[in-house]
Amino acid sequence: MIKRIALWAFSFLEKRVVISEDRRDVYIYGTELFIHTLISTCVLFLCACVFGKPLDGLIIIGLYYINQTTSGGFHAGSYMQCFIVMIVFMLSALVCLTFLFVPIWVVGLVMIFSLLVLFLCPLMLHPNKYYLKSKASYFIRRSRIITFIEMVVAVTLFVFPNYQMQYAFCLGLMLSAISRISAFAKGYVSH
Repeated sequence: MIKRIALWAFSFLEKRVVISEDRRDVYIYGTELFIHTLISTCVLFLCACVFGKPLDGLIIIGLYYINQTTSGGFHAGSYMQCFIVMIVFMLSALVCLTFLFVPIWVVGLVMIFSLLVLFLCPLMLHPNKYYLKSKASYFIRRSRIITFIEMVVAVTLFVFPNYQMQYAFCLGLMLSAISRISAFAKGYVSH
């Protein structure tokens, strides 16, 4: 279905913009990714709204997307598998936020562990992305800067405490760390 929507959107675009034939597949693929990301993000946000936690949902989605996009992690074999994994991650986080009180010291420890994983595994290249290996030092530096910024935000959340935001931030970091650990376990190249 996403492929059909992407082809329709691309044909609409192709009538208005000159696109070279050798780049056609790249544009179609990019359109598929955009549509998939848009739909899955809207569904994830809708789940958060159903649980009455839209801000928490945005924090979790934002952290996960930033870490996944800039540094890699687990990659599902298809759009549908990716969507299912994301829904399971989001619903698990929302159930925790809604029904499971975790002492603040545990939230802090999970944040520290997650940030350590993100810092020590700054780049997980999927086999389809090995062509980016020559730019690994740039991606590693960028990943560590992002992790440092996330650390500063985490510390700020403890200086100006808001338990719900701390918990949501913790879960977003934890899901990102789980993605990196999963990628490592699958044998993706770590740098």
